[in-house]
Amino acid sequence: MTTKIEEYFGEIEDPRADNKRHKLIDIIFMTICAVLCGIEDWDEIAFYCQKREKWFSNFLELPHGVPSKDTFRRVIQRIRPEEFQKCFLKWVEAVRVMTKGEIVAIDGKRVKRSYNKVEGKAAIHLISAWASENKLVLAQIKTEEKSNEITAIPELLRMIAIEGCIVTIDAMGTQKEITKEIVGHNADYVLALKGNQGTLHDEVVEFFDKEVINKSDKLLEQDLAKHGCIMDHLRTIDKGHGRIEIRDYYITDYVSWLSQKDDWTKLQAIGMVKSERIIGDEKSIEYRHFIASIGPDAKEFERAVRGHWGVENKVHWVLDVTYNEDGSRIRKDYGAENMALLRRLTMNLLRKDDTKYMSLKKKRLNCMIDEEYLKYILFE
Repeated sequence: MTTKIEEYFGEIEDPRADNKRHKLIDIIFMTICAVLCGIEDWDEIAFYCQKREKWFSNFLELPHGVPSKDTFRRVIQRIRPEEFQKCFLKWVEAVRVMTKGEIVAIDGKRVKRSYNKVEGKAAIHLISAWASENKLVLAQIKTEEKSNEITAIPELLRMIAIEGCIVTIDAMGTQKEITKEIVGHNADYVLALKGNQGTLHDEVVEFFDKEVINKSDKLLEQDLAKHGCIMDHLRTIDKGHGRIEIRDYYITDYVSWLSQKDDWTKLQAIGMVKSERIIGDEKSIEYRHFIASIGPDAKEFERAVRGHWGVENKVHWVLDVTYNEDGSRIRKDYGAENMALLRRLTMNLLRKDDTKYMSLKKKRLNCMIDEEYLKYILFE
């Protein structure tokens, strides 16, 4: 019986030159099972696998039994991340269902305790791509600093299939070359604007200040009509946990006046989101601004903006809270990067299971206590 793990991860190059008493795919398979069950410490991984040796022997050869904690550690830390990534991408391509208009959200996260003073390495910063409809992490790429996202994002985009999708990135990734890269893959974008975009940001903010917030310019409708443009608007209201959140989404294709319009590939619209939060007698208002290659459709704009939250809420938040990624002390060699990818792999595996209404935390616990459920996750 072949598992998904063996099928897609069996081609990884073994980092060991000699002393291969344990098969590489056996070590990888058992490590993934341990992570599925909420175990990541090397000593605990070895202990867990020893206790489940009989069960593992149904699927693995285990010519010399279960490896020691030192073997798990040495092997996983020495596998080149490019090897893991290549196999991960193959698996994602096989299980992903390409959906036109799917939101692909790109965002970065630092693994706080992955710094290594002995080797002089800073904590790694990982950029992930999240497919909203498929609920899958599509890929990850490492940078040493957050500022390096600018050069890493195009490389990440070239690794994944984004044709027909809408790519969303926070303000750090709102760069001319990145819009060119996205459009070059026949995809669209909705990108956040902040001060680092200088004149473009200031012009968009001033426009919405006049035309929407202060309504100081009464000629907007005439100008829009004269240029054959529209301003679309959508309001959403969310209530719960003692608070009310009102969001107004504005988007217009009136962009011909922007001084830098032609510098941004396929720039077709600018947008603003006004977020009003009411908790008791307290009220707060926040404004966010965007550029986009999509048309002036407020519903599509809202879907893209809210879809971007998925990478923060369904990936980064889960990694912090459910996986305790920031608490991981694995940092030597490629250990931190490889374990980060295995967390994202197991998250994908668990999310593909829609037969039980359980949180990811409960699914990991269920993998620990129910061997049949673990088998289902691995083989289905």
